[in-house]
Amino acid sequence: MMSHPLARRWLAVLAAGLAVAALAMVGGCGTGAAPSTDQRSPAGGTGGTSTSGTGGASVVQPPETTPAAKGNTSPTPSSSATTLADRSVFFAHNSVGQNILDGLRAIDASLTIVSGEQVGAAAFTEWTMGFNGDPVGKLGEFERLMAGGGGAAQIAVFKLCYADFETDTDVTQLFDEYVATFDRLEIAHPDVTFVHVTAPLYAYDASWNNSVQHAFNERLRAEYGGMVFDLAQVEATDAQGQPVWSRDGITPALAEEWSADGSHLNEAGSRQVAAALETFLSQLP
Repeated sequence: MMSHPLARRWLAVLAAGLAVAALAMVGGCGTGAAPSTDQRSPAGGTGGTSTSGTGGASVVQPPETTPAAKGNTSPTPSSSATTLADRSVFFAHNSVGQNILDGLRAIDASLTIVSGEQVGAAAFTEWTMGFNGDPVGKLGEFERLMAGGGGAAQIAVFKLCYADFETDTDVTQLFDEYVATFDRLEIAHPDVTFVHVTAPLYAYDASWNNSVQHAFNERLRAEYGGMVFDLAQVEATDAQGQPVWSRDGITPALAEEWSADGSHLNEAGSRQVAAALETFLSQLP
C-alpha cells in the first residue's frame, strides 16, 4: 500500500470508477458510485454531473444506471467480496451505520464483523462512535480511536449522521475542523487508507430538509474525490436508477423505498447501501 496520502487518493479515483461498473452488475442495486468534483485529483469524479441550483448551490446528478428490479430483490455480493473479507477495516459510525452493518450481514455471510476498538487482521471491525448532534466530538473520538487500536486497520471508514446537522450548523466551520482532523490523521497513520462517507439524508416527506447535509457533502466530494463513499447518492437514487429530490426540487433526498422512518434505512435500503459499500471498499488499492 502506498504511504503518501495524495498518491492513495489518485489511485482511489480509479478504484471508485471501477466500483461504478461493478455496481451495475449487482442484482437489485441502483448506484453506489462516489461522484465528485475532486480538486485534488487530476482524474476528477466517478460519473456524476453537477448543475447549478438556487443560490449557486451545486447539485450532483447521479450517473445513468441500468434500472434495478422492483420488489424485494436482494443484491448479490460481487465477486470482489472475498477481497474485502481478507482486509482489515475499521468502521466508525452511529445510527444509520448500524443499518449498513445489518445489510452487510444479510448479503455476505463470509464477512467477519466484530465490535470493538481493537482492529484485528482480516476483520471488519465496527464501533458506535460519539453522540449524535456533536460532530466535532465524533471527530475527536475518531482521532483517539485511531491512536489506539483503530490504527492497525488497512482501511478506516468515518461516517457522520444526519442528526449531526441542524439548520443553523456552520458548515464552513465544521468542514474546516473535519479537514484539519484528517490532515493530522493522514500524517499520523500514513499506511491507513481513510474513506470518507457523505452524510445520510432525510426522506422527501420528513419534516427536516437536507440542505445542510447537502452543503457538507458537496464539500466532502470536492475535497476528497475518489476517497468518498457516497452514501447520500445511494440513498437518493431509487430502484430504477432515478434521482430523488427534497421538497425544494434541488437537494437530494432519501428514497422512500429505502426508508424505514424518514431517516433510517429499511431492510431493502440496508442491503442496497451495503452492496455499494462492499463494492467500493473491495476496489480500493
